[in-house]
Amino acid sequence: MNEDPQDEPLRRAFRGLRESDQSALPSLQRLLARASGPPPGRTAVHRPAWLAVAVALLAAGAVVLAVHRGSGRRPPPAAGDLVTWRSPTEGLLWTPGRELTSELPRVGRAEFAWLEAERP
Repeated sequence: MNEDPQDEPLRRAFRGLRESDQSALPSLQRLLARASGPPPGRTAVHRPAWLAVAVALLAAGAVVLAVHRGSGRRPPPAAGDLVTWRSPTEGLLWTPGRELTSELPRVGRAEFAWLEAERP
């Protein structure tokens, strides 16, 4: 370890910080006692009440689901509906210059006439 005399003020400052930190720490026994007991302000009496509420809500949800599932069944869509269906966002695909990519260009003799005119 470096025993430079210029480091002594730093050692004293860090020793003072360490001592002030240790004086602010709670005791280990108090921390362990607090961790093993119920949270402050709550008791174990509330657990059965919450459990009863949760079971009642699950039962009510199961009843509503059973009643709703059996009543309003829709028939499957007709084949004609599926054929004429259009995407609601189809218009977003219409971009400027779309006609340039929707058809293949026609290349014929008229486009290359200038090549034949230059030949001797």
